[in-house]
Amino acid sequence: MKKWSPYSKLQHINSHNSPDQMKTTKTLLFLLFLLFFNFIHASANVNYKKGIQVIQEENLLSAPLAVSYQWFFNGKKLSHTMREIKVMSAGTYTVVITDENGNQESHSSAIAFNQESEIYIIYIIGDSTAANWASGFYPLTGWGQVLRHFFTSSVVIENKALSARSAKSFYNDHWAPIREGLEPGDYVFIQFGINDANSDDPERYSDPFTTFQDYLTLFVEETQAKGAYPVLLTTVRRNAWNFTVPPTLYDAYHDYPVATRQLAGELQVPLIDLDQLSVPLMESLGPDYTGPFMYLVLDTAEYTAYPTGKTDNVHFQEMGAIEVARLVTESIADFGYDTVMNKLIPFIKPVYEVAVKTNFPEGAIITRTAGYPEGTPVTIKARLDPAYDLLEWQDESGNPVCNDDRYTFTMRNKALSFTAVLDDDPVPDCSGEYNGSAYIDDCGDCVEGNTGFLPCCITLHNDTFKIKSIASDLCLQELTIEGEEGTFIGLKPCLNDKAQEWIFTREGNSYMIRNLASDLFLFSGSLSLVTFLSTDDQEMFWRIEKSGEDTFCFSPEEKWEISIDIYGNSLEEGYYLWLSGRKESLYQRFAILKNDINNCSIYPDLCTAINVHETYPDNITIHPNPFSDQAFVSSNQDENAGYAFRLYDLKGNLLTSMERINTGKQFFGEGLPAGLYIAKIIGGEKVWTKKLIKK
Repeated sequence: MKKWSPYSKLQHINSHNSPDQMKTTKTLLFLLFLLFFNFIHASANVNYKKGIQVIQEENLLSAPLAVSYQWFFNGKKLSHTMREIKVMSAGTYTVVITDENGNQESHSSAIAFNQESEIYIIYIIGDSTAANWASGFYPLTGWGQVLRHFFTSSVVIENKALSARSAKSFYNDHWAPIREGLEPGDYVFIQFGINDANSDDPERYSDPFTTFQDYLTLFVEETQAKGAYPVLLTTVRRNAWNFTVPPTLYDAYHDYPVATRQLAGELQVPLIDLDQLSVPLMESLGPDYTGPFMYLVLDTAEYTAYPTGKTDNVHFQEMGAIEVARLVTESIADFGYDTVMNKLIPFIKPVYEVAVKTNFPEGAIITRTAGYPEGTPVTIKARLDPAYDLLEWQDESGNPVCNDDRYTFTMRNKALSFTAVLDDDPVPDCSGEYNGSAYIDDCGDCVEGNTGFLPCCITLHNDTFKIKSIASDLCLQELTIEGEEGTFIGLKPCLNDKAQEWIFTREGNSYMIRNLASDLFLFSGSLSLVTFLSTDDQEMFWRIEKSGEDTFCFSPEEKWEISIDIYGNSLEEGYYLWLSGRKESLYQRFAILKNDINNCSIYPDLCTAINVHETYPDNITIHPNPFSDQAFVSSNQDENAGYAFRLYDLKGNLLTSMERINTGKQFFGEGLPAGLYIAKIIGGEKVWTKKLIKK
């Protein structure tokens, strides 16, 4: 701890700095002096002009006016939700307020009870897991490198940890200048045990319960001799797992954490037991998470510094180092009973939650939801299952922020939320579009997606149909216009007229559409005519595409980007028809209607018996009637004289057809729902009908 004195402080921090660095540091320290000059005395004797206000007479803190309030003390949520709160202890008070529009913001005040401001320095001595790493090694990061994000500017982190050092080698080679620079009230965080176990390396090796503890004791006692405060830390568990169900962490550093823990008790110094604290955290996350999200287990080309990837289960990437730094500060916050450690508690910054989720939880392992102090660099990422693809990251408002597997941002002073939006079909579609929706239809063509094509229709029967406009409710038919050459196509009220009857003939993936009355074909007119002609010309192949529920559009085979459209000008009772670009319009949508089987102009062979009679030829048997499963039809003649059998429903839909009724039983009706059906026996020029009932 340092009582504020700009000159003595400047001399300590800048003992190895250049004049320009000294000038910058002096300016920074002067700003710190102005900040901490306003800390209150025991009566909360501070004047705040913005944010949280102090009611001095009652030792109360008052939040800005809002709709709702949530208070935190040293980052821990309180049950207090009123605008004002009583100051009971020194520490950092934070309030998250919500306005009438649901917007949130936070305000914090560090409340102390001393007359003079204080600056605390934490020295960290240890190995590579705590050390500072240059940007060229990113994302490799030591936990001591990011610890500063968890404290206000009242706490200065002097990270002296070095790679490949043990307690023995650090004491022999690096400790002396650090020890000489200590001042009363400073803290020394001491963490060793990873590089101490190799008995083949006499420069670093020490036995855990003898020489290792001896070196730790030297650090502790020499720190105390300078009036500073030693704190022992155990090593963080290595990313090594036992083959248990569920997996459990392997105790990779064996007796060294035990020796550190034992010595802290004997010397009665604070212990931050990262060995024990890391176990529940890592085991709750599991090895599939801890490696690629905390330790330096990287995929090929995931980071530019590691083009071939990395498998390092000892060192941390930046987010893993932040996880360890969080464990350190949470442990410090639990030392409220300790008169040495609790001096740091008021200067622990509040944390704000970053909620991370995905629309396909089974499709990726994603960064866990956790809290971070303002100013902390946070990286969220998704480790994808091969069957999924990441489309983008979205913020809480659904706005895209990134379309890479990982997204890095600086933490703000409010809670945030991000969603990894995944696609469960990452294979390019038939048009070559990644994440596209195009597919091969029943005609073998690539449709939908960005192709501009609709799926084709291949379900038409060998019968005649009307083509009715959805927009006008009129039917397509040939028109002869006085003074004009050729046969035009227009729309008229739908009738039982051969001029409105069309026969569809499949040719490959296209159709020829022939008029029953004229025997001419629907014709595209070289794509140049406003009106359509019926002709026997070769330009008569059409693609029929589904454009809605039981509706279709018609496009000429040679130019599918256009479709039949209704021009809209009156032409006798109908309209001009022409070709125009595809669009979502009722004027390009048509229904294809199958003709009524009792239409005498189309089916004259059935018109001798329009009405249902309860008779049929004596030499024909239909049995049973009613029937529950299936019935059969048969003849008592060896050579039947051309009798045919048809079964229809009451809407005239043909269900079963037999061209010759023989002496054997020919079954029908299986799978039909219960109801009334019409059977027709056709022989020569006569037709007999009979009602059949299925129970």
